[in-house]
Amino acid sequence: MASQQTPNYNLNQWIKTDRILMDDFNADNQKIDAAIAGRLGPIEEIKSMTLSETAYSFSLDISDIDWSKWSIVFVEASYQISCNTSGNGSLRLELVDAHLATVAQGAMSLASSTRSTAMMLVLFPARNGGTPSLNLSFPDGQVYQSTLALQEATSISSSMALKGAKFLDGTTVRLRGIR
Repeated sequence: MASQQTPNYNLNQWIKTDRILMDDFNADNQKIDAAIAGRLGPIEEIKSMTLSETAYSFSLDISDIDWSKWSIVFVEASYQISCNTSGNGSLRLELVDAHLATVAQGAMSLASSTRSTAMMLVLFPARNGGTPSLNLSFPDGQVYQSTLALQEATSISSSMALKGAKFLDGTTVRLRGIR
C-alpha cells in the first residue's frame, strides 16, 4: 500500500519500502478516468451513415446538428473503393453549406489500385458553431480555415476525381464528438 498521495487527485505514490498492490493501481486508474471525463466528457456518436449501394459520390445531411453543444467533432470516413481504370486521382471529404460553399474539407491522393482507405477531419466548434471554422484533415495533416461557420454546414459530401472510381457499399461516415 502506498504511503503517500498526490495533492490534486490523491493518486498513490510509493517509497521503496511500500508494498505495491494492484488495487492501488486500479483505484488510481478510476480517478484518472473520472477526472478526464469530467473535463472533456466521453466521445459520443452524433450521426453516421453506411452506403448500401455503389455510388460515385454521397452526402450526409447534418443540418440538424447543434454545433454549440460540441467542443471537438471527429468526422471519420472509411472508404471501400472500386476502380476499373489505371492512374491517380484524388479523394475529397467536405462539409458544405446550402450553396455548396466549403465549410471544412480534407483531400488526399488516390491511386487506382486503392481498395480501401480512410480520412478524418477534426473540427473545433468550441461550443460555438457561429465562428469561422477551423479543421485538421488526416492523413495529410493539413489545416483548413474557412470564412464560413459550422452552423452553416448542411451536409457532408465525398467524391473522387479518378476516372472509373466509385464508392462501394460498406463505405461509412461517422461524426463523433466531445461536449
